[in-house]
Amino acid sequence: MLKRPGTIAVMILSLTGCAASWLNSPSRATEDLVHDLKLEGFSCMATLSSVQCLQIDPYIQRQPKVCTSSGGCVSQPCVDIRMLYEIRQDERGVPKVIQTTERKPTTSIPTEGHSEEQMAQLREYCALEATP
Repeated sequence: MLKRPGTIAVMILSLTGCAASWLNSPSRATEDLVHDLKLEGFSCMATLSSVQCLQIDPYIQRQPKVCTSSGGCVSQPCVDIRMLYEIRQDERGVPKVIQTTERKPTTSIPTEGHSEEQMAQLREYCALEATP
């Protein structure tokens, strides 16, 4: 059993330093990859053992309407799709990239880059209420 409360903090800090030592001085390839992702609209954050880069603006995937003979066609919620890259570096400095896709129901549509007409179409197609 540990007798000093500071011992736990020292152990955690030493483990953190070992697990993420390459984060303090990444290879040129890893640094360039993270920089390129930031230029492409990703927000990057370091974790204990990797760098995670999440796409800032999602791609809005429209879902097909569900149509029946009795009820007509009903709009379905759209889906926000964001790419997430987890970057780790091996002992030789070569970055390893794990790509995953984050999918969430669309709750709002960004106004930037869309005309009023496009916004109205997307709100209707994605079954979203108009914002006042």
